[in-house]
Amino acid sequence: MVVCYPKWELPDEFIGNWQQDGEYWSPEYTRRYYKWFIVFKDVRVKILLDYFNEDIGELPEILLSRLGDKIAKIMHGEQYSIITEVARGVIVETREILTSQGLAMAVYDLGILIAELLQREYSSLCWTIRKSRGKIKDIYHNHPVLEGFNNNMAFDPLLTLLNISANILENQSGVEKWINIYNYYANAVLAK
Repeated sequence: MVVCYPKWELPDEFIGNWQQDGEYWSPEYTRRYYKWFIVFKDVRVKILLDYFNEDIGELPEILLSRLGDKIAKIMHGEQYSIITEVARGVIVETREILTSQGLAMAVYDLGILIAELLQREYSSLCWTIRKSRGKIKDIYHNHPVLEGFNNNMAFDPLLTLLNISANILENQSGVEKWINIYNYYANAVLAK
């Protein structure tokens, strides 16, 4: 029997309501999502580690290497990815994209695990709701992010790993990219 990797199950109040009046969530809506996310992230890390029979007690690079190999080996399975046609202007390409389970595993849960590993190693890092400064909204505006890095950087595990996992899925890069993300942000911590 194949055990399906669980998708993210958002509470109904967050489904389809990510944009209101041209603004990304109201302050109250953002706070509610953030509170839910802070509890939910721990559950998702446990799901990921239990699914692959791993332990968070390992050194981050060792855990991410072993877990990354396991994820990369199953990413091309029908539960985790599908072949579809993607239009780019007038050109239609056939590409492999992640399913809901693939996104949950290789993007969301792995991204949150990387954030948790960073936070365990560097206590100066903290989860917060990212607010843009000035008139131009940055890509992380109103997202739960890990902050405490140089140059006002933030780590949004969901947005960051979306591109990395897509590249790995298309064999444009190897699983070391997940380790590189951890090391990149570890080297950018303000106070070590």
